[in-house]
Formats: sequence, C-alpha cells, structure tokens
Amino acid sequence: MNSIDLCLALVKSESEAEVIEVLKSSGYWDDETAWRYFGDLENNFGDIGNQQSNPDRALVEKLVNSVDAVLMSENYIRSQNNYNYKQPRTIKEALVTFFNIDEGKLSNLSPAERTKLAQKISLVATGKKSKPCFSIIDEGEGQTPNKMPETLLSLSKSNKLRIPFVQGKFNMGGTGVLRFCGKNNFELIISKRNPLIMNIDNDNSFENWGFTIVRRENPARNVRSSTYKYLAPGGNVLSFNIEELPILPGDHPKAYEKGMKWGTYIKLYEYDIGGLKTLINLNLNYRLALLLPQIALPVRLYERRDYSAHSYDATLSGLDVRLEDDKLNNLEEKYRYSGEIRVHGERMKYSIYPFKPNKATTYKDNEGIIFTVNGQTHGSISKSFFTRKKVGLGYLADSLLVIADCSDFTGRSKEDLFMNDRETLANCPLKTEIERVFEDEIGNHKGLRQLQEERKKAEITKKLSDSKPLVDILSDIIKKSPALSLLLNPGQRLSNPFNLENGKYVKDFKGNYFPSFFKLKKQYNKNNPKSVEIGRRFRIQFKTDVQNDYFERAKDPGNFELYLNESLYHDHSINLWNGTATLSVSIDSKMKIGQKFTFRTLITDVQNSAFPFEENFEVIITPKTINGGGNSKPASLPTAKGGNQDKTQGQLGLPEIIPIRKDQWEKYNFDKTTSLRAISIGEGKYDFRINLDNHFLLSELKNSTPNEIELIEARYKYGLVLIALALISGSDEDEDKVIAQIDQIMDRISPIIIPIISQLGELKPEEMLATVE
Repeated sequence: MNSIDLCLALVKSESEAEVIEVLKSSGYWDDETAWRYFGDLENNFGDIGNQQSNPDRALVEKLVNSVDAVLMSENYIRSQNNYNYKQPRTIKEALVTFFNIDEGKLSNLSPAERTKLAQKISLVATGKKSKPCFSIIDEGEGQTPNKMPETLLSLSKSNKLRIPFVQGKFNMGGTGVLRFCGKNNFELIISKRNPLIMNIDNDNSFENWGFTIVRRENPARNVRSSTYKYLAPGGNVLSFNIEELPILPGDHPKAYEKGMKWGTYIKLYEYDIGGLKTLINLNLNYRLALLLPQIALPVRLYERRDYSAHSYDATLSGLDVRLEDDKLNNLEEKYRYSGEIRVHGERMKYSIYPFKPNKATTYKDNEGIIFTVNGQTHGSISKSFFTRKKVGLGYLADSLLVIADCSDFTGRSKEDLFMNDRETLANCPLKTEIERVFEDEIGNHKGLRQLQEERKKAEITKKLSDSKPLVDILSDIIKKSPALSLLLNPGQRLSNPFNLENGKYVKDFKGNYFPSFFKLKKQYNKNNPKSVEIGRRFRIQFKTDVQNDYFERAKDPGNFELYLNESLYHDHSINLWNGTATLSVSIDSKMKIGQKFTFRTLITDVQNSAFPFEENFEVIITPKTINGGGNSKPASLPTAKGGNQDKTQGQLGLPEIIPIRKDQWEKYNFDKTTSLRAISIGEGKYDFRINLDNHFLLSELKNSTPNEIELIEARYKYGLVLIALALISGSDEDEDKVIAQIDQIMDRISPIIIPIISQLGELKPEEMLATVE
C-alpha cells in the first residue's frame, strides 16, 4: 500500500476497527519504531488530557484553529514582499481587511454571502449515527510535512503567541478532542501548504501533502500513564505529491468526492459527542452557535450519515447571526439592549437578548451570561444569576441571555478571568466585580423590569381570583400567632400584588437620533452632595430625548466621558432606556469616608462636538449601612393601549401564589413530585408557583368531596407558602442558594404536609393525654 492509498483508506474508514485493519495491512500497527511521541514528550498525557471536559467545547477548538488558519493564510499572502503592509490588530480588522466584511460582522452579509464564505471551513459528519466521525477541513495556510511536527503535532510552542488577530495561544487546545475519540483516540491529520504563500524557508517538502494518525497507547513497562503517539516511520510523517485529494464532500450522501488542493483535513473517529448525535444541522449546529456566538468566519456543516431529511447542509454563523436572522419570531425586540461597562479599568461590551416566552430553548441551555473573547465562549454564569436578590428577575430567568465581549481586555486580565480550558471562569476579584456590576446593570434596567412586570401580569391575570383570599387568610394566621409574627418579621411589609392603585400614565417612548438635551434629574452640589457608601456603586440619572441605542449603535454613536477632578474615570457604565440615562459608578478603594469629589460628564457626537452636553455633580463618601442601602426598583405595568402605567403598591404585602397544572409542567420544568418553586422579584421578595397536580396532593384528594378538595388544596398551598416564608426569613444565604434550598425542602415536605395539618388539627386534649399515658 503506497502513501496515497494509505491516506485515502484512512480517510474513508468510518470506525476504529477499520482504522486498525488499514494500519495492520500496511504493517504499521505493531511496528513500535514507526510511532513518535506527540509533542516529542513521552509524558504528554497530562498536558493533552487536561483540556476541555466536554466534547462539544473540544470540537469548538478545532473550528477555531481552522478560522485562525484561514486568517493567517490571508495575512501571509498580503504581507509577502509588501513592506507597507500593516498587520491587523484585531479579528474585526482582519475580517474587514481580508474579506471586506462591513464592521467585521457576519450579520452584515447576506445568507448567500455567508454560505459562499463558509466553503473555506467545513465540518462533516460521517460514519454511524450512534458513533459518528467528524472531519474538520479548512482552506487555510496548511503545513508542509517537515513543519507538521512543529505545528499540528506540537505542544506548548508559541506559534501564534504574537499574532494579535487569532484565537489560539497555548498551542494545545486542539488536542482536547483526543480523549473523546473512541477507545484508541484516533485522529487523522492531513495537510498541505497553500501554494500562494512563499516558500521562504526553502522547505523541500513544500509541494507535498503530509499525513499521520494519532493514537493513544496504554501504560506499559512500568510507565504510570498512557501516552499519545503519531505515525512517523523513520521519525517523519508520511508524504506524497499529488495535485488534488478527492476527500471533500459532494452532494448527499457522497462524503468523499470533490478535490482538495491545500489546507488541513482532520478526522475524529467514533467521536463521543454526547446527546448531539442527531442531524448535524440541528442540535449540534445550535450548540456550536452558542459556544461560538460571534464566530469570525462561517463554517459549512455537511451531514453525510444515513439520515433521511429535508436538508443535509447548513451554515454555522454563530449565535449573534442566528438571533439577528430570527429576531422577529423569537426576541422581544423592544427590550433588546446593548451597553458597555468598565471593570477594573477593562472595557466590556454586552448585549441583552430577551426571548419571547418558551423561545429560548434552542438557543441556550442553562446559560445566563456568556463571556466571549474574539467570538468564542470562554465561560458563563448560569441563569440563576437573574434570580439573585440584587437582580430579582425571576420571571425572566429562562428568557434572558447576556453576551459579554471581553476581547478588549488586556492579556493579564484575560488570564486572571479565564481558565486555560476556555470553559471556566476563575474565582478572582475581577470576576466578583464583574458580577457585582452586572447585578446593578441588569437588576436596575428599567426595560427589563418592565418586561418582568408584563410577564408576571400575563402569567397570573387569569388566576388572581383564586389567589385573592391569600392576603386575608395569611394575615389572619399571622395576627393570631405571636410566634409566627416574630418569625416572619412583620415589621418589614412586603408588597401587596392585589392592591395596586393607578398612577400617572406614561406614553410609549420615541427617541430622537441625536439628543437635544442631556440633563441631570437631580442636582448635587457642594452644599448638597450625593451620599455614596464606601465600597459600593452609586447611580446618577439623566433626562434626555435620544434613542436607546445612542451610545452603542454602529453609525454616529454618542460618546460618554466621566471625569473625576478633571481626570478620566473609567470604572463606570451608562445605559439608556426611554428617556432616562442611568450612570453607574464604582467607588475607588482609595477613597476615604468624609471625602468630597467632583465628577463631570461630557456627551458628544458628530452633531454636537463643538457644543457638548456637560454636567457636574458632587459626592461625599459615607460609611456602609448595615442593610446595604440601595435604591428601590420602580415597577411599571403595561396597559392595553400600548403605554405604561405606574403603580403605587399597597401597604400590606404577601407573595402571589400561581397554581400550576400538569399541562404546564414542561413549561416550568415541573414533574409529579414538584411542590413549590420560588420566583425572585427583587428586594428579597418572592412569588410562588405551586403544583396542584402534585402526586402526593392528588393521593390525598382521591376520596374527597368537592368541598373537601377545596379545603385540602388551600391547606396545601398556604402551608407550603408559610414554610417557604419561614425559610426565606431565617436564611443568611445568597439568593440563589435560598431558592435551591426551598426547592429541595418543599419537595420533601409535600408528602407529609396535608396529613400533618389534617391529623394534628383534629387531635383533642383528651386524645393527647391518652397518647402520652
């Protein structure tokens, strides 16, 4: 078997058994001298095995490497013999320079243009449905056979370290896939250098294809761990000279038909992709879009397994493009928002995507905030973030996704915030401060609070009549029980959702393209400074008449600057919503209690650069309060006429109970054992969803009369609510931990709460005495 035949035989093998048979037939399988240590390190299992913990994230690294290869190829071609050439500093610049993509955003290309560009990078699924093989193919720079050991087969080399517009830095992320490749961890690698790149090294293998296959060898001869080796008879990867290799996919079901002229071809055998084994253009496509929300270049997906489907191919363009293309059907476009924050001097742009009810499931799983660098997800915070006390958006927790772009962070801050696996956020002061800033930004965002009220109203409007007695019943119980009154802190009145008085009417907002005014809502001067607690963020609000996207839009954006004692102050953020601009500022740890400071704001744009909007305000640093202070969050309910109506909350307050039936279980992630679930609505307040088709409750209702059913359900509801309120009142845990505790404890209590209430309530004194005796 010559090298070309061996290469093609490995390409067309669709299982590990076939690969082993090919290697045995060629005489290489049992020839130990034909295999070379990956990275030339005998003890390489630790480095290779300590990569991504999930197969989808490991696969993403391969796609990112392909994007890098295409960008580097374009860069090499333009830089050779061009002494005036300036290398792009960012991926965005590279996309504009190399492919003329407006603003470097794939969303600015038509679907047809994205599909055409995606021909440069492919992901092909072949083999069995249950044990698929995946091939990652790029028309990038490619490598010569002589260079492959130093590039594609190396570890910890600085091949891309000084190239600013690529992702790969650590020279090992691409090996993360190996542990998910069958039992033997086979990976086939084929590459040929792009002939348009000059052969400046006079490499005598420049025109040749090189190929090898990687395998895992079990511990042997007193070696403690496995090791990875690749096929390299005589120490060199196999090579051959041919113009084209027929290994690119044709029309379905042909997986190997069209010719490949250069670039890199990688095949992963029997890849354990978990629950993403369905058609490649469905679940895997959606998952990859989430992990590559702003992918630099599109990827063409080809399904070549034995599936019968309407469509077998798709273009992966990232979550950003998916959301933009599907926004009318899936997003609450009115409440979509983009902003910018600065934390520890680092600049982070973010976008908030509010989904319509039940529309988020194909776009995200448990993610609430995802953090990206150059379009790739590097870590996330779960959706429970939105239920935290300081955020209080429990009704929106399943419907919100925030994408935070950390591409502008300095290298040190990226290292501090992200683990090398690009999956996990490190527990560090930077992460803590980012969470604190987002709690403030998202929790106090007027648009999101309005949307929460809309969702809440939509969910409970039809059920209010069933829950109204709760105010009277629980109030009466609390009044009659001194112990219960003390436990539930009666001094702190909760809001009463059933006693809302109409306030003033607020019309829908339509902003101007440029502002005609930008003024402080309240003046703070030397005689009346704003009190700011040390160690906390503070907020200042402005009135304006400009559109919500004024500071973030691509064309003619506004520029906001904050000065402290005439020096630029960076740790701040500003968001605009319907005529109100909220400035949030972090206090420098060096500031001292009693000190006064002067802040100045400057707003400019292309229209008012000569006459900027300028405001000044004074602050004084004060000690922290025990309860943490903070501003209340205004709530507004939508009206049927399209405007908003302010509401004044009544004095007595208790949570809302929302009954859930079996036909709603899937929507709220309930099952037959679910009892009560708490919904955070901010400021330590909760509403409760209660499962009235709970298995244990239905068991109690089996032999009951209609009148008894109503009584038992009432006991069930109010009993669970009182216990939940007690748990909340007596807990010092964080908000998300409180909710988790409530979920667990309530489900354990639900089987016994009705028997306890019913049986103990019927005991008479003489029966108790008889029991004791």
